[in-house]
Amino acid sequence: MLTTSARQLFDHITHVISSIYEPEEARSITFWLLQNKLGLTKTSIVTDKVITSVAAKDFNDWIARLLRHEPIQYILGETEFRGRTFRVNSHVLIPRPETEELVEWVLEEYKSAPVKNCRILDIGTGSGCIAVSLAAEIPGSEVWAIDISSGAISIAEQNARLQHVTVHFRQMDILSGNLPEEFPVYFDYIISNPPYVTIAEKEQMLTNVIAYEPHQALFVPDDDPLLFYKVIASFSQSSLPEWGKLFVELNEHFSQETSTLMQSFGLHTTIRHDLFGKPRMMCGSLSA
Repeated sequence: MLTTSARQLFDHITHVISSIYEPEEARSITFWLLQNKLGLTKTSIVTDKVITSVAAKDFNDWIARLLRHEPIQYILGETEFRGRTFRVNSHVLIPRPETEELVEWVLEEYKSAPVKNCRILDIGTGSGCIAVSLAAEIPGSEVWAIDISSGAISIAEQNARLQHVTVHFRQMDILSGNLPEEFPVYFDYIISNPPYVTIAEKEQMLTNVIAYEPHQALFVPDDDPLLFYKVIASFSQSSLPEWGKLFVELNEHFSQETSTLMQSFGLHTTIRHDLFGKPRMMCGSLSA
């Protein structure tokens, strides 16, 4: 066992990982780690509480994993999304703030025109953060979610149980077009954060994303960057009622191209910018 103080532990980890993280991010990651693993609070650190429960092996393992650029969320096995705790591992993307904004947009639309017994489909559910959040926040909703990865479906099912909601998860490839027979005839809302990063953009990405997050959920061919949007648009054309809405996250570099594609399938589109001013979300509907 390792005996130290909260402040010493905090300062040491922060110093070591500052070699690969900006100082503020290093402090944030260190606090998140110590809060989750040791139950430390900011008060514990300020008052320099004595810590005797840290096994040296665990301590060194945390630092080694951080220095290999492994995301803190994977080390902890969880992350926060809209105030809820979601389990994550290398089978699923780590939920981003932009996805929280997308969910908020869906909820805005629902609150402005509530749909009774709302039917929702999440395409490429990953951790289930979208599907589970909407199931929790839209009363009486019937939520379905699909993903090609069995590992992702397993994590998403765990998150639904953790949040005490019902979501109908199915493992399937949306590109195959072979939809489950038990699917509803229509969905009031279809939501997706599909793969949209081109291979050419890969070299601009952070090491912790490229090395650890699932490439299947990230990348599309350079010669067909709208691959998933074509299939989603076609499916939405036949599965949305007149009042229904499609919500998708966008590659900011292809926002107009995606909008034009959606319009070619008869969808009226609106693009929304995220908190950083980037065109990252789109809503489409069959009625103007």
